Amino acid sequence: MAQIVYCDYHLTIRGWIKGTQRWDDGTLTNVNPPGDSALTVRYTAPINRPPYVTTQWKTDKTDKLNELLKLYGDLPDELKALAL
Repeated sequence: MAQIVYCDYHLTIRGWIKGTQRWDDGTLTNVNPPGDSALTVRYTAPINRPPYVTTQWKTDKTDKLNELLKLYGDLPDELKALAL
């Protein structure tokens, strides 16, 4: 069974939206970021290291970003469950 290599998540006014995903079998599901994204994070799961999350992009509109972080949290629920 294929394992995830990385997955992007976008914070929007609708909450966290899953984006582009890459699998270890070479499968790539490319998703354009939503136009109303305020933050994009990438969950990466290397074979030889523990998984980690990095910020790929964030808006310079800090009021908007802070409001969305307050509403939806700093990570998607499925990443919080991984206890990164």
